[in-house]
Amino acid sequence: MTGITDRELRAIREAQEEFMQGEAEIWRRVIIDGAGEYGKIGDTVKCRITPGFMNLWREAADRYQGLTAYAITFPLGTDVKDGDKVYDAYGREFLVRDVKAVSTYHTALQVLGEMVNNA
Repeated sequence: MTGITDRELRAIREAQEEFMQGEAEIWRRVIIDGAGEYGKIGDTVKCRITPGFMNLWREAADRYQGLTAYAITFPLGTDVKDGDKVYDAYGREFLVRDVKAVSTYHTALQVLGEMVNNA
């Protein structure tokens, strides 16, 4: 056997998404007539929000000292970029500081968020 099949990878991605019990809206800054405003992009998406850098972000921790860090996991293919804002179902606001690069066998998309408002 030489690795995982596409079918197996799809099944793992689907199973992981089932464990994303949270929901969030993603907002992106749009420049209109020189002024920047945030607007919601797309529909509400599933997510999992975990306090701290987790082991996946240790290499970035030095760059982001002093922020209230959260690892936010979205289904693979979610449209989220550095600088976006994420609002969860509890009204908390997170600023996306970094998006983990996706490789062939990733099962989800992870971002590093800074909590900027704990409603």
